Amino acid sequence: MKQARLFQAAAALVALGVCVVNVTGCNSSPTAPSGSAVYSQSDLRVGTGAAAGSTSVITVNYSAWFYDAAQPNQKGVLFDSTSGGATATFTLGSSSVIAGWEQGVVGMKEGGLRRLVVPPSLAYGTTRYGPIPPNTTLVFEIELVVVNVAPTITTQPTDQTVAAGQTATFFAAAAGAPTPTVQWQGSTNGGTTWTTVTNTAPYDGATTTTLRVISVTTAVNGFQYRAVFTTGAGSATTNPATLTVK
Repeated sequence: MKQARLFQAAAALVALGVCVVNVTGCNSSPTAPSGSAVYSQSDLRVGTGAAAGSTSVITVNYSAWFYDAAQPNQKGVLFDSTSGGATATFTLGSSSVIAGWEQGVVGMKEGGLRRLVVPPSLAYGTTRYGPIPPNTTLVFEIELVVVNVAPTITTQPTDQTVAAGQTATFFAAAAGAPTPTVQWQGSTNGGTTWTTVTNTAPYDGATTTTLRVISVTTAVNGFQYRAVFTTGAGSATTNPATLTVK
């Protein structure tokens, strides 16, 4: 079985090889947790949004404990969590998470919270992985934040013709989940090369759906602009629009 990190996404709060804040006595060789268990999953809260499929790109919050039969809810030492930090995004079916997650997250709906008990055969087996001892059963609570959907352009920007000193406005829109981020790009050579537009004169709205070119001069005549929309599932780029200054 491939020994994959829980998350390869950079958004994960804590790498598994690093001790988690507030865990007393954390070190590189923790005492092995007590007890073991077979795989199980249970919904602590059933979601109402889109469902995660076997190849979905999903964003989650999670906490992870060593299984300990002597502790309430079998939660031993907390060794990893996104609590207080960034969410984690990964693609199901891509081997970027342990097999217990591939099996246990499919079918969850957005807003849902699920508990997984994952034996070593579906986690890290007989191999030590960071703070996780060999042959360790793990407990997870996973909240499905969103099932990511790649952006689809719904409105293309249109060519603009304005007089010197006026403001040109370019608008674009896209559908996707979560709401796509936006970044405008500009080209000075007919679309051969593109550079990121920033909110410095004469530009405003470089990361919104509406880019404004303020008090245009003939220096920007013929420049082209396009918007790039991005979600965790991918990106989409609009057609270019040309600015003509009279």
